[in-house]
Amino acid sequence: MKTFGMPATYGPEFLSARLRGSDSERQPHGNSGSSTSCPFHSEPGAVGRKDAATSVETPSRELPSKHVFDGDMFDARLMDPETLQRPYALYSNLGKCKPVFWSNAMSRWLVTTHEHVREVLRDTDRFSSQVGVQMFPREHWLMMRPVTNELAKMMIFSDGESHRGLRCMMRHVFDANAMKSLSPLIQQTADRLLRQLPQRTELLSSYSETIPVAVIAHVLGLPERDMPKLHKMATQWVNATAVYGNRTAMLRGLKSMWGLHKYFSRHNANKRKKPGNDLISRLVGLQSEYGFSDDVLVAQAILLFVTGHETVQSTIASGCYLLSKHPQIVQQAVSGNISWKSIVEEVLRFESPAQATMRIATQDSDIAGVSIRKGDGVVAGLAAANRDPKVFERPDEFNPQRKPNRHLAFGFSTHACPAALLGREEIRLGLSMLFQRYPNLKVDCTPRWTTRHNFRTVVELPVTLW
Repeated sequence: MKTFGMPATYGPEFLSARLRGSDSERQPHGNSGSSTSCPFHSEPGAVGRKDAATSVETPSRELPSKHVFDGDMFDARLMDPETLQRPYALYSNLGKCKPVFWSNAMSRWLVTTHEHVREVLRDTDRFSSQVGVQMFPREHWLMMRPVTNELAKMMIFSDGESHRGLRCMMRHVFDANAMKSLSPLIQQTADRLLRQLPQRTELLSSYSETIPVAVIAHVLGLPERDMPKLHKMATQWVNATAVYGNRTAMLRGLKSMWGLHKYFSRHNANKRKKPGNDLISRLVGLQSEYGFSDDVLVAQAILLFVTGHETVQSTIASGCYLLSKHPQIVQQAVSGNISWKSIVEEVLRFESPAQATMRIATQDSDIAGVSIRKGDGVVAGLAAANRDPKVFERPDEFNPQRKPNRHLAFGFSTHACPAALLGREEIRLGLSMLFQRYPNLKVDCTPRWTTRHNFRTVVELPVTLW
């Protein structure tokens, strides 16, 4: 069976077998930590950077102050699932103490201030989106190479001429008029769901994830019957790239990537034979003009499907939770004194669904005076940047009236999300229609969040609507 360039050993049968054995084979990750009187600093001494390949301690390249940042302690907390439930205090302290920090646990740099995150995202000559296998721990590079080969074809993981061509093609299909024409569909979907909801419900599955799934199915021309299996595969794919070092998640993501590629290869071929009024048909129609291969178009279809609903469902759920804690803001919004557009922007800033994005240094460089070597991984902390007190006054307060609100939730510069306009409209209508119908909505408990480093969403959201 052909598996989009995978070695035969990476087919479905092999992956199923590896999944059954992966838990017992999983290797521990993280650092041993250290104990000091200060939670983030220790006295100068034998502090250095471990080489990712050899685990040998090498001298630190910068000692910025009398006290040296305690990287081991930060790493231990960064890899702690409970810390990831409420990561923002950790990000804030990192931004104050060490805005550019080498993580031994993740073998990459973390950048956390708004100014320097923008620098990394903007400068594609120094920091490439073509991250390859380096998004995964070194010991899993061989296993995950088929996934990274597929990711390399996607617009968000490309640079230079390839990225410019893909972005230009996407602008053709994601023009403002096409996106605005979807507002009636979003409204109809939300209205239908709201009329069916019981007084007490789990809102993530019954509402916030259902809206974007229905919209992206319409946009891509996907049969409704296929959505449950596609949604499951998409979630497993996101988990594989977001849960650092979890072997089971990576194996499931590898299998799901194979399934998504197989599905969209058939779907694109069908649209080529019998085009319709959907985005995939338009992409296929533009293929010869831009000269992209079939595999590249399949990769874009997978990307559009996965990102087209994960971000929106997360933000609607987060917004519901935040607004339930601020009934005065709901009252002002329902009465028209605060715009729902402003609320959407503040939800995106306050609970950024995309927590971070990775780049690779293409040359020896520096960020904030810290030396970065060619080939180093650099993580741009979007969520941390969105709480930078130098840019956002009282950043830990939820304030929809904050102006300006220069958050980075949809990225920045040439890699900003091309479908951001559609995402904002789905979130705006999803939240406004929900609270206009049920202004006294209450969340029944403090929600749990996924323990993923680069993407954050609510696991479940039980609510009482009236």
